[in-house]
Amino acid sequence: MYFNQSTRKVENKVLFGKYRKLSVLGSGGMGQVYLIKNQENGKKYAMKVMEDNARSRRETEILKEISGIFGIPEFYEYKIQNRELYLIMEYISGVSMKEYIEKRGKLKEKELISWGKALCEILETLHKVFELAYMDLKPANIMVHPSGKLYLLDFGISVHFGEKMDCCGTKAFAAPEQFHPSGKADRTSDIYSLGKILKFCSLKEQREDMQKLIRKCTEKNPRNRYDTMEEVHRELCIISRKRNRRSIAAGSCTAVFFLLFTGGVIGKTWYPSQNKSEKILKNEEKEKISWTKKDRENWKKAVQEGKLELFEHLAKMGEERFFLFETKRGFREKLDEKQAWKLFCRYLVYQEEKGEDICKDYEKFIERYPKFGDAYMEYAIYLCRQKRWEKAREIYIRGTKQCKVTGDKAKQLKEKLGL
Repeated sequence: MYFNQSTRKVENKVLFGKYRKLSVLGSGGMGQVYLIKNQENGKKYAMKVMEDNARSRRETEILKEISGIFGIPEFYEYKIQNRELYLIMEYISGVSMKEYIEKRGKLKEKELISWGKALCEILETLHKVFELAYMDLKPANIMVHPSGKLYLLDFGISVHFGEKMDCCGTKAFAAPEQFHPSGKADRTSDIYSLGKILKFCSLKEQREDMQKLIRKCTEKNPRNRYDTMEEVHRELCIISRKRNRRSIAAGSCTAVFFLLFTGGVIGKTWYPSQNKSEKILKNEEKEKISWTKKDRENWKKAVQEGKLELFEHLAKMGEERFFLFETKRGFREKLDEKQAWKLFCRYLVYQEEKGEDICKDYEKFIERYPKFGDAYMEYAIYLCRQKRWEKAREIYIRGTKQCKVTGDKAKQLKEKLGL
């Protein structure tokens, strides 16, 4: 319950001239966490108070280094006073994965795979871009936001690859080598912990392929585990596709019938209420009731979403042409830049998951929509993940010249690029 809002009240005083404590959020191994409010801008933050020592300063530097990436709370600032370090970061609402499972029960396979893939993506970025081993992956350190997004919390024992491990971690989830005095950090310890997380969240009866994945992740010998989070993510995608193949035939037929029916029949005449339907039946002329503008917009949006989901399912089975055609619609039609970007993001994620270099795709979108700031920011972040720092700086600067780039995300990216 690290960032889950608590009712425990605290002394009502202002710290550093602007931060007022509101309540206690929870306690970690190295300190206590408070919900605070910035009196100057009215925003709420989380503040972790720790003893000022080498360990707390290392945690602060690590969070500052990785701040702004997907699934990590944003770093804002830190203060030191009376031998205590005050780490101020993004406030994440929600519940810990531990609380979520305790209250709602174990996960069905579809949600389990989704969570597993999300954790792989966060950890793969830490491993590839920052060469950082998280080292403390456990349900209490994973926050489930109300939107369903997962966040990793508490980087108190995280270390960079090759550094000596501190012989600590949570025994139920930490890899055996973490407790060896001469152990050096690498990515395989996090892979072990991920396997333990999947086992903790899953129902007792799992299909053989999922059991096999968990067993390989949690091999005692690090050499027998998966080499990278990318490999684990790929295996989860394969398992997901196997499940989709079993249901896709029926699902595709239903979806195609739905689309044809809605596009060819209901699209002409719409009966929005039961009263009006009854009126039609009584009326000898069978009066036609047309769509309202809102009815038409909502229905069109629902049909579009259903169509895109169907096409993506087909793409994952090997039939890509419909999905690629639909997600690139912004290049053929005059779409609003936000609408075009929403579609194209689906394409970019799909291509990156396949291991494709998507720089040309970003360039093509920017050429078509040169004033859309989000495209420049996401392009630069993608380049950071690829460790192409000079190119990332070039894209960031180009974006600032073409359009107004603002917000905390842009600020953090600017700092990370040393601009």
